[in-house]
Amino acid sequence: MSRNALGLAMGALLGATPAFAAEPWIGRWAPDIKACNGTGGNALWPLQVTPLALKWPATHCTVHKSYKVGQAWHVGARCSGDGVVSMVPMRLQMRGDRLVLDWGRARAEELRRCP
Repeated sequence: MSRNALGLAMGALLGATPAFAAEPWIGRWAPDIKACNGTGGNALWPLQVTPLALKWPATHCTVHKSYKVGQAWHVGARCSGDGVVSMVPMRLQMRGDRLVLDWGRARAEELRRCP
């Protein structure tokens, strides 16, 4: 394969890669502004969402598989915290300017973007 053909093939592959940086759920999230700073008596926040992980102050989840359906990001993550490791299914979806985090058997949480 010539260098030009190889370059075109690589460009096509890179062009087909999802642009996670543009995804609206990437960033820091919490139930309210006070929780963004870990104040207000709530040390569980903020949540940091990246294309490869979801991180809380005491829990770290690594994305093992993911896919999008419409405006929702479905994630299968390996989470560890407090000495416990488990596989957790999650769904992240925007509702206006808020992020709805639905995971496991917990009640869905509606979060605000942290400044």
